[in-house]
Amino acid sequence: MNCLECNAPTRVVDSRKKGGVAVVRRHGCRSCGYRFTTVEVSLYDFERLFKKKDMVSREIVELIENPELF
Repeated sequence: MNCLECNAPTRVVDSRKKGGVAVVRRHGCRSCGYRFTTVEVSLYDFERLFKKKDMVSREIVELIENPELF
């Protein structure tokens, strides 16, 4: 993945599973030092969770809206 600020390659600083279906990754730029978070969910799990409206889906929405919580 490339940096959102300078478009240089980044490295994964931290990676965790969240709620059993999401993977939250913290990226750091090798060039400028900018850091950002990505939340990855498979399309299958995303559709299944939001159809059920269970606790896990609320956690994912909360992470997407407030990445500083991670």
